[in-house]
Amino acid sequence: MTSYECGIFPFQIQGSDWWIMNTDGNDKEHLTYMNKRNSTQFVNKYRVAGSISFISDNSLLGGVMTKPLSLTGYTVKVVFDK
Repeated sequence: MTSYECGIFPFQIQGSDWWIMNTDGNDKEHLTYMNKRNSTQFVNKYRVAGSISFISDNSLLGGVMTKPLSLTGYTVKVVFDK
């Protein structure tokens, strides 16, 4: 997870998305786009990608926090191209 390139809420805590990469940090690939304007996953609200559990080679269950510094949120299933 990272807030890299997620500076969409000026002067506020930024959201984050899930990424996958090699153990050496190369070949970074975005898995979600909850904090990227014009994405179908973007709802113009703060979202933080939390802990995840992979359920197959191309899907995961993850927690999404919806308020800064709180435990308010929900669980999502994400399916991605590998």
